[in-house]
Amino acid sequence: MISSLNAKKLHRDLGYFYIGLIISFAISGILMNHRDSFHADKYTTETRLIVVKVPQ
Repeated sequence: MISSLNAKKLHRDLGYFYIGLIISFAISGILMNHRDSFHADKYTTETRLIVVKVPQ
């Protein structure tokens, strides 16, 4: 069985690992959602109207 001290260390280490993942996903999500603000010359956005005819 895991001793109390080892369980605390394991819990701490897993917490550090997962907080690192959360921060990296948060930063990459912000960069992906706002990428046109950071490098506007590299990205272009285009909007098109799409009409779909559904058979009845």
